[in-house]
Amino acid sequence: MASPSRRVRKPYLTGVDNRESTVGVMAHVRLVDGQFSGRQGPALMKYLEIGRKHDIAVCVFDPADVDLKRHVLEGYVLQRGSETPQLIRREMPIPPVIYDQILSRRYEQLRAFRPLRAYLQKNAKLFNSGYFDKWDVDQWLKKRTALLPFLPETDLLRDAEQLRAFLMKHPVAFIKPTAGSLGIGILRVVQRDRGYFAQLRKRSGALSEETFKNAEDLFLRHQKRFLRPHIIQQGLTLIQDDGCPIDLRVVAQKNRLGIWCITKQYARKAASGEFVSNLTTGGEAQRIADLERSGLIQNAVMLRETIKALTMEVCTCIEKESRSLIGELGLDFGVAPDGHLYVIEVNSKPFKSPVTELGSEKLLDLSFLRPLRFAQWLCVKRGQKGVPR
Repeated sequence: MASPSRRVRKPYLTGVDNRESTVGVMAHVRLVDGQFSGRQGPALMKYLEIGRKHDIAVCVFDPADVDLKRHVLEGYVLQRGSETPQLIRREMPIPPVIYDQILSRRYEQLRAFRPLRAYLQKNAKLFNSGYFDKWDVDQWLKKRTALLPFLPETDLLRDAEQLRAFLMKHPVAFIKPTAGSLGIGILRVVQRDRGYFAQLRKRSGALSEETFKNAEDLFLRHQKRFLRPHIIQQGLTLIQDDGCPIDLRVVAQKNRLGIWCITKQYARKAASGEFVSNLTTGGEAQRIADLERSGLIQNAVMLRETIKALTMEVCTCIEKESRSLIGELGLDFGVAPDGHLYVIEVNSKPFKSPVTELGSEKLLDLSFLRPLRFAQWLCVKRGQKGVPR
């Protein structure tokens, strides 16, 4: 699978070619002038820098640079002895544990990578592989009785009649592609006196708006889109600031002992006119404590305790029901004006920025360190050497 034009065979790098202790970070690697580029580029460099700081051998590689016949790959590591971080490309054995950080559904689903994924599932510990289907997640969570009061009503969209009945019950609803991400393709539908008002988040990032006389017209307008599976979800009344909805993002990760922990939690305020609070669409990160000071929530301590209990319940449920190896999850919670929490989304690959203007630098670094420590722990479970206790 390696690209001949990109192959540069050099001797294995001391300290990185040791397959028993190297952690692989698999991603869609893009380079400009010898440095990682693109939205994910700074995060990939952060993994290498955190690895060096904590004496963890880390390599970043692209699926296209794996040679299954020779059981090697060409990955990127940091040059030793350099005062400033310098990337070098080296051939090395395929690591025993790999952290899947391919953030593009389209890229990971390329037919050319199917043999590689099958190989890694059989010959390595691959964690956080792939994406969740939103309908699957809803069905998994509904199996936990303790979670039922915290789940918005959700159904798999089938036809116009079902849509009409759902909108009669819920004056605001969200129609989401089951394989969607970053808010792309979500329809927000609001019932009005003479029909419905709908907003659609396009792939370009633009927000389109239309009005419809009835649910049937709305369904017909988007019938081609609905050929792909979509869920329809109850719209919730959430706390707002200046008319902008606010939700909570929790990054849960396994630590070096394989135990679920909350690494980061913060509020996200949607940009003006937006119905999703993703930071990529202009959302603003805020401290949860600031919500209490502004009167949007009444008891931040109690809220955090409820968040922790729900997070642990959701993480153990998803891991069990998905039957996959997971080391980190991103959870989105909605907060009603009365303080009640709702589980809105569960993300298998939460995007983590390597810089913060609001939060703790220590927690930011920890969010990059924990997946590497978890990978080392997985090495130990395979009977290998590695993890500091």
